[in-house]
Amino acid sequence: MGLITDAVTTTGYLRAPNLTTAQIDAAILANEIPQGSLLFDTVENIAKVFNGTGITPVVFSPVLTHEVIATAAQILACNVTPIVLVPAQGVNKVLQYISASAFLDFGTVAFNFSASGFKVVTQGDTQQQDGSGAGITYLGGATVDTIGLSAAASMNGVGLPFADMQNKSLDLLGFAGPSTGGTGCTVKFTTVYNVLDYN
Repeated sequence: MGLITDAVTTTGYLRAPNLTTAQIDAAILANEIPQGSLLFDTVENIAKVFNGTGITPVVFSPVLTHEVIATAAQILACNVTPIVLVPAQGVNKVLQYISASAFLDFGTVAFNFSASGFKVVTQGDTQQQDGSGAGITYLGGATVDTIGLSAAASMNGVGLPFADMQNKSLDLLGFAGPSTGGTGCTVKFTTVYNVLDYN
């Protein structure tokens, strides 16, 4: 079985086209292929990933959306208690953030957000996955119904251990607090994502 891989290894940058299964296994045993490395199987014509113990197919879900309506109290407290935007999907499944919108249904008092804003993160982590806090930062001070949009931030090849990504939710986390205001307001978050299945 031929595999093509192009991955950063513990010994440097590995560009190794058409490795055999035996060569891949040897590289894994030598700890030269990090957990999470993506490989392409040239026989089965599918993407595969090294999950730390073996090589398994990568199954992409269709693009999905999930909506959550957050109260003003939840928004003001999300620097302490993150808001779950998309629930965890189960063992060996990773949520891949694509984009989000935040729709402010204005009440009577505008939000006054802390200057540092908000970010979309993997549950339990602080590494930002979105470019502008799901658009929520743009809603500060708004006194009419308003929508904010954001796309995925450039991850620049930065990764996290698989164990820290699998079976985790996507959360909205405030950088710092406290924010104030928001009386009578709610915010509807619509998150666009897909599920990477490593089972």
